[in-house]
Amino acid sequence: MNLAKLDDLKQRLTATHAFKEVWSYFFDHFGEQPEFMQLGQRTEHAQLKQIIEAIGQQALEQENVSATNFLVNHIEEYQFYHGACFMNGYMITLIYFSDIDVGMAAIASFEGPTTFARFSCVTLDSEQQVFLAPTSNQLN
Repeated sequence: MNLAKLDDLKQRLTATHAFKEVWSYFFDHFGEQPEFMQLGQRTEHAQLKQIIEAIGQQALEQENVSATNFLVNHIEEYQFYHGACFMNGYMITLIYFSDIDVGMAAIASFEGPTTFARFSCVTLDSEQQVFLAPTSNQLN
């Protein structure tokens, strides 16, 4: 496994509008590698969780959604976070590069399309309210 490919992933994350390609690249090179899943440290990231819940609320068109089993790993050398959670019967996976403040989430169900959303963790005020720009992509 070549961790330098995280730099390729970062470039793809910021440059492409074909969100499925970013996700496929992540899983082809990292997400399905057991040794990759052991790298980094499990961490808490309240702002990432808040953003994922806001994305879920918008994508699922439901209020009062909550991310459960929210697990995130951090690979400090690459300023990279990856993780997953569940929300109202959907599985959400995420990647995020803190140095460029860009991430992506994939919202998947067993029966419908997968929705992708690119995001940033910009704090707008002291209450850390979340604003989502309408940059998403849905696939069947």
